[in-house]
Formats: sequence, C-alpha cells, structure tokens
Amino acid sequence: MVLGREVQFDNNTNPHLGYHYDPLDFLVSQLSVSGAGAVALLTNGVAVGIYGHYGFSVSEQGAVIGEAGPLAMNRLCFYPSVQEQPVLLDSVATAGSGVFDVSAATSTTANIAKPIINLRFTDFPMLGLRQKFFNGTTYPLSLRTVSLKDCWLRGVNLEIAAADASDFPANAIPLLALTNNLLERSSVILTNGLYLGKDNPLSFAFYNNLFWQGTLSLTFNANGTSPTYTPTWGIRDNLFDTTNGISFGGGAKTTSVPPRSYNAFYNTADWGNLAGTSDVTLNPLAYATGPEGSPWYVGSSTPSIYQVDTSRSAAAAGLYHYTAKTDGTKAGSGNGSIGWHHVALGANNLPADYDSDLLADYWENEPGDGNAANGRSSWTVANTDNPLNDVALNDLSDYIEFIEGRNARVVGTVSDTGGLVALEIYTPNR
Repeated sequence: MVLGREVQFDNNTNPHLGYHYDPLDFLVSQLSVSGAGAVALLTNGVAVGIYGHYGFSVSEQGAVIGEAGPLAMNRLCFYPSVQEQPVLLDSVATAGSGVFDVSAATSTTANIAKPIINLRFTDFPMLGLRQKFFNGTTYPLSLRTVSLKDCWLRGVNLEIAAADASDFPANAIPLLALTNNLLERSSVILTNGLYLGKDNPLSFAFYNNLFWQGTLSLTFNANGTSPTYTPTWGIRDNLFDTTNGISFGGGAKTTSVPPRSYNAFYNTADWGNLAGTSDVTLNPLAYATGPEGSPWYVGSSTPSIYQVDTSRSAAAAGLYHYTAKTDGTKAGSGNGSIGWHHVALGANNLPADYDSDLLADYWENEPGDGNAANGRSSWTVANTDNPLNDVALNDLSDYIEFIEGRNARVVGTVSDTGGLVALEIYTPNR
C-alpha cells in the first residue's frame, strides 16, 4: 500500500484567489496493516488526516514505513487541525485518539515478527494538549522497532509502558530509536526491565534531538530479581531547552548506566536527573529561522554546542551531510555537534548535490558517514558503476538507474527490481 501525494497544489507563480486549505491527500481510520509482507509506505510529502480512535492498526508482521525529504515532509495529523468543520467523523472526538495502534500484536510465541514503524522526515503537528502516538496503552511486547529520524513531533505523547500480565517471549528485544528529531511540547515516557516480576525489555537510542518545553520520564529497571534481558540505552548529544519535566529512575540507574554524555541543557531546572559525562550548561541560547522555514535553527549559545563531542565525529553519528550552523556548512568529518541538525542545502536551496546527478548527497550516502562507497550510490560521482564514463559499458547516470529500478553500484542495463521502484521512495531534487 503506497500513500503519496494526491491533492493538486497551488504552486503557480500567480496563486488562485480566495482561502487555501492545507492539503490532505488521505483520510484514514483503523487502517489495518498486518500479516506477512503487509507494508504501508508513506512517501513524497503525503499529508494524511486521521479520524476515529486511531489511524493505523499495525499487528504481527506489519510495518509502516515513511520516506520523505527535508523540503517535502510527510505529515500525519488529526483531521480537525486542517479543514475544521462542525462534523464529528465516526462520532469520535480525536482528543484521546492515537496515530498508531499495536494492541493486536499480543502473541507470546517466540520469534513472531512484531510491528515495525520506521519514519523519516515526518511531521506530527498536533492540536492543543499532547496527543497520543500510540492508541491506548502500549507495551514492549507489542513492538519490534520504532525508528523516528529527522522528524518533528509537535505536541506528541510517546509512551511505552510496562505490562503486568505476560513475560516477554524469546523475541528480538524491541528498539525505540529517536535520532535527530525536533520534539516540541512533547512528552516521552518509557519503562524498561522488570515490572511486578515480569520482563519488559526495551532498547532505547536517543541521539541528537532538540527537546523543547516537554517532559521526559524514564524508568530503567535492570536488576531486582535478575531479569532475563538487560537491553542497552544510550542518551547522547541532545539539547534540552526549558524541559522542566525530566525524571530518570529505576533500580539499575547510576551515573554511567544507562550511558549518558554530551547532553546540553538550557533553562532546565531538573537537568541533574539526567546528568552524565561531559554535559554542557548553556547561557544564553538563541534560534534563527531554519532554511526550510522552521524556527529551530540553533543560532548561538555560550558555551558553543558546535563541534564539542570529542569522542564521536559527525560522520559516526550519520550527520556528515547535515549542518547545525546558520551558514549551512556541512558537519563533514569534524567532531559531532549537540542537538538537532538540518540537511545541508546547496544550489537553489535544495539539499546539497555534490555530483549534480539530481540525487541529494544525504540520500545517496544513506548511512550518513561521508564514505562514497557506502549507501545507495556514490555521492561524489554521478555514475557510480561507471565513474570513468566508459562508452563500452553503455551505462547511464545514477538518477536514471534508480528510475529504471536498477542498482547504481552494479554495471548493467537490466532492471534489478522491476522498474520505477525509485518513484515509490523519495528521490530528492528530481
């Protein structure tokens, strides 16, 4: 199932007269994504309005994947925020509704594939009080992977609680990965480890996020009566601005477990609850408007939050092609910076495209490590499998190969994936 742009945009030089609504390409409610091979793909800046109790129901073996771009983000919102009408769809008020529901993924059979939610460049603009990422109460047992990268969570409540009914089966430990996101007025509430004698393992990776005026409540229990699973947590290189709701507890929580380092704090009274090594206390902190229109471009701070992490480079953080500076220069191979990063822009304010092949550098070098040998194709040459333009190879540029469904790293003219597959994922700058 592919959800892409459907609504015609008014992008003429001379706009049409009258009021313009924000577009919604789809309305969804309780859309089921379950079973082997069941995937809902959100792509190319699609705007999805949600009504009813929840938008997507993701059960065993189901996945929701979102791939967009920094200048054309996918958007998931509740329908009253876009085209406000005196209509209550399905007779359900959405104030208590959730974007995703995974409550049906309750199997305790070992090695049953659990739901996957993997989103990049996705905006969650919520109304009023914080609205739920998950409908109802969600437990680690019902998840495999939740990965949010380069996303905006604006007024979102993301909570994974501890179950008190079932021990965790012999499954892969679920992972929540929040990497390089803006969390505005949002709350993250997580529990790991034993709860009432039951295992509830949850891995957590929290790197390079900007957390503004929200709450962060973490409970890390890994001792007690010797749990079967002791997953890792990592909280690093994040910027907390006026986040006066930080709590971090649990039987195994110490100053070094889970590891916390190089986090920056501004106007956050309870920052000590999350204190780790090499933290930075900021005074003052200012913002400028970002290149894609966001108000969250870090402009200045004392001490500087740029190039401060001496133990991890920007390339190691996957941010080689990003920037945290108002001049827009790439982070490159230098030391990593704290907080949220933008994709570096180049000519015509489009994502940087070093080899001018209409494919952005960050997209070609998907791992973000700056190594031209890694990723979908080389970001330094326009024809990865024929860099010397050998006429005998009868080969085309990376962009054309992606459109034709070919592997840009393998010489040949035969489609590897059936053709036009690249159009189903975001190919920036085309």
